[in-house]
Amino acid sequence: MASPDPVATFNVFLCIICCILAVASVDPQWAPACVSYNCTIVCDTRQLAPPSPSRIRRDVRELSYTGYNLGVLDTVELVGGNLSDVVKLNLSGNGITGITNTSFSRQDFPGLKTLILENNNIDLAIDMNSTEPTVIGGLPTLLDLNLKNALKATFCKAGNFSIFFKRATFRLRRLVLSSNDFVLINPDLLASRSTRDLERLEVSHAGLIVILDGTFTRTNLPNLQLLDLSFNDLATITEQNVADFKTFNASATKMNLTGNPFKCICSLHPFVEWVKQTRLVADRTSLLCQGTGARLVDTLIECAPTFRPEEGAGRGMPSQYVTITITFAVIGVLALVILFMRRNDIWQFCLRVRQATKEAFNSHQTHYSYSGIQHTRRETTDSGVASVDL
Repeated sequence: MASPDPVATFNVFLCIICCILAVASVDPQWAPACVSYNCTIVCDTRQLAPPSPSRIRRDVRELSYTGYNLGVLDTVELVGGNLSDVVKLNLSGNGITGITNTSFSRQDFPGLKTLILENNNIDLAIDMNSTEPTVIGGLPTLLDLNLKNALKATFCKAGNFSIFFKRATFRLRRLVLSSNDFVLINPDLLASRSTRDLERLEVSHAGLIVILDGTFTRTNLPNLQLLDLSFNDLATITEQNVADFKTFNASATKMNLTGNPFKCICSLHPFVEWVKQTRLVADRTSLLCQGTGARLVDTLIECAPTFRPEEGAGRGMPSQYVTITITFAVIGVLALVILFMRRNDIWQFCLRVRQATKEAFNSHQTHYSYSGIQHTRRETTDSGVASVDL
């Protein structure tokens, strides 16, 4: 076996040392920015401004721009137009605050399937008087939309997000809304055509404090495979929420509810009992009671039975209560009928009682008067005898 060439070995070693020194000498603010052309990743030295659109080949399939301070995004200015082969666009961490109406047009991105906008601060301007698709919404081929930590808090709380999805032309398979400040999700957001085909919905670390009735149902999301609601601020899951969850097929859908501060009080009882027997909740043993740290599956919540009059006899009133109520009503009616039929006898009885009471009273008064007279006579006699003795 021939021995290795010392000169070749030295050259390889020298190249490795030079590469290490070159990487170590680069200032972090000039770290390489990578753009993917087909299957090849090309890293260019980071400039203060993004590379010129002329440097981007029109047949690129995956394009990544990260780490720039773009402000209001104009994709035409950023990457140029007519990127018909692009299927994945990553614009995360660019300090995007808004998106122009000319961005993400169907003509420039006719085949875009994945759009990543995470770690920005976007305020989507929505014209309430228009019926046209809003920015991003005009991409009919889009399947995967990642908005993790991408939306401005005021926009999330304004309640206009559902309008964005109602006007959209895409039909998403995956939607990431995690790490945004939503507080609650409007049921209309998931009742639109653009979200009906969702297979994965991720809303973790989103500050949710309540789940509105009818938000997560199989009617709205018939193809859902994963619903991630972990690490929110959900203290309770209502009985109606449980009914909505039960519409999903446990063999096809999984839910993640870990990290929520559940209050193990009476109102949580339906949810706790459901968690103990369902296969829909992934890793259900990790669900804990706030304060005590006890596992929900080991918690026994006992509630005193309550009767809610507003539900009426036909909704929720126990059958034995209905029977007792009807029995007393019948007895009352019969008693009134009997009293009416015997009214004369009752009147005569009342007169006899009155007469007897009157005679007894008069007899008592006569006896009292007679006894008083006798007592007076005895006192008078005794007084007279005493005067004679003196």
